[in-house]
Amino acid sequence: MKYLTLSCLVLISISCFSQTDTSSISIADRIAEYKPSKSELISKGRRMLLDEFRTGNMDRVAEIVHYFEREINDKSHVGLWPSEQILLYYWIEEYSNIIDFSNYNPEENNNYNRKIIYPSDNSVFNEIADKSTEDFDFLMERILQQDFSQDAEDFLVLMLKRLLVDDNSKSFSMEQVNKEADKFILDYPNSPMNEVVKKHISYKWTIGDWSYGMYFGGGYTIPSGNMLDYVSSKGALCVSFDIFYKKSALLFNVQSGFGETQQDIPVKSYGYWEKNMSSDLTSVGIGLGFSAFDNIKFRITPFAGVSFGYIYPSGTDLDEELEKFSIGTSVSPMFGLNLTYRFINPNKLSPPNHYSPFQGSFGLNAKITYVPNILRQEGHQYAGNIWYLTIGVNMEFFNLKKK
Repeated sequence: MKYLTLSCLVLISISCFSQTDTSSISIADRIAEYKPSKSELISKGRRMLLDEFRTGNMDRVAEIVHYFEREINDKSHVGLWPSEQILLYYWIEEYSNIIDFSNYNPEENNNYNRKIIYPSDNSVFNEIADKSTEDFDFLMERILQQDFSQDAEDFLVLMLKRLLVDDNSKSFSMEQVNKEADKFILDYPNSPMNEVVKKHISYKWTIGDWSYGMYFGGGYTIPSGNMLDYVSSKGALCVSFDIFYKKSALLFNVQSGFGETQQDIPVKSYGYWEKNMSSDLTSVGIGLGFSAFDNIKFRITPFAGVSFGYIYPSGTDLDEELEKFSIGTSVSPMFGLNLTYRFINPNKLSPPNHYSPFQGSFGLNAKITYVPNILRQEGHQYAGNIWYLTIGVNMEFFNLKKK
């Protein structure tokens, strides 16, 4: 009986071990035989496509492109980037698919969407684009052999050049493509491909709705009025921070005119601000403007606002009481003109991106400001008007929008 019981236990243990091992093998087999995901099919298909393309087997390349279109592409997966797919159509000579651009929505596919699984790299495009640039004349010859209307033929050539534009390429430049796109739009105003050229081939950018400018300049002043009996004002400095939205402007100005006292000016509980001492005649202003002229290079903005003006001693080694002394603050209207020239090449503007939504540009800026009644305290004893005329360097930050 003892031996019988022991034998049963051994048999049960062996049976359990065998079941566990069988189960483990079954799971491994099921994993190995599990249907591959679309992501795996995309990855393998793209590698296979490149291998067939390298060997010149365009029939097989066409099969893979059609498989992606038929079995892979849906609302959740993209097998080929639109630029890759269109470029491949040139090689497999399916030009009608390029002309019928309405089948594509490049903006939707190129904009990042977490719900869509995209190709993991641009290897297909990079390799085929390099080969297409190398064999551009061959591709052109095949296009010209087709029986297309003139606008369709020009469109196919223009689209090919657009796809092959590279910042480092000596063969095609975006500037050249933009010029040819403009010519296409002009030559074929009624062509069904006209809108495609405007939206997807022409690649022109302009300054967006918002911009922020910082300006530092120098110049001179033209003062007038009673204050000239007490102070002079010659050279000038201007610091400005400007905000633009479309054609509207909000400008913050700090402008100072430098000069000397023309006579002794009494200072309470101190004595006199003596003749020939340095003085600053300053206007701190805020104004609203409207750009009467505004393009990528030039902007002319008249403005009007309010100024707070005062005059005070400047220089070093001033007595404590004299350092605190000022005449003002006077509130006055302010009128002016702001002129900006930007050092921008319109053909070199590149689109904004997620990491750098704003771009910058240096420029020249001139500002003309008239402040009547900059000083009018003490019974108008120091009343006067002043013009600030300055020119200097401007740094502007702006977003870009597609033209």
